Amino acid sequence: MPFIYSTTTRQGYHEFKPLKGGCLNCPFALKKDKEYILRISIHQPVYDRVKEMRLSWREYILRKVRSQAIELSFK
Repeated sequence: MPFIYSTTTRQGYHEFKPLKGGCLNCPFALKKDKEYILRISIHQPVYDRVKEMRLSWREYILRKVRSQAIELSFK
């Protein structure tokens, strides 16, 4: 089901809406009169990049080293 761009809110979200009649055969469409809106933050690319960095192998090693270095500095 294709969503088309609708607007950007003051809270910082892009809103996407499906085409009229696009949710007729959708299994998630429980109410026929309800309007479905997909909201994505304008900062989503930054969130994705930070998550990728946080889950990387480099960050895993840095977390291990930082915890050891902090404990040594307080002894």
